[in-house]
Amino acid sequence: MSYGFIITRDVLHEQVDQQLRNATDSDVGIVGPSDIAREHEEALRYAKTVLPLRTDDRETVTKFIAGNSGIHLFRLFDDDGELYYEGLFLGDRESELAFRPLDDFGAPNAGCTRIDYLYPNGQWRPL
Repeated sequence: MSYGFIITRDVLHEQVDQQLRNATDSDVGIVGPSDIAREHEEALRYAKTVLPLRTDDRETVTKFIAGNSGIHLFRLFDDDGELYYEGLFLGDRESELAFRPLDDFGAPNAGCTRIDYLYPNGQWRPL
């Protein structure tokens, strides 16, 4: 089974001093896994362009989820519950693959320990 993900918001990068922000790279736009199918990457990049930059616009996001089966919004947190990243996952949110954005990117890149997904009812739930 294939899957893919894209980082749509880098909260860590947003929080750094403006001078440092200009000197460091944002992780927005990172796509995984490294061998992602081209059609999955294209679908995720397109979805990123039509989604609001931030996921706190619940109405727009809920409509997006309802109209794009197979694409799910996720958030990555550290062990203190601090939000680090937001992104889109393409695949079965109920499978073990749903942990891959955390395992492949969040944990090794920033020490994230938790991934939450947004459900059509507008509620975020951890896996």
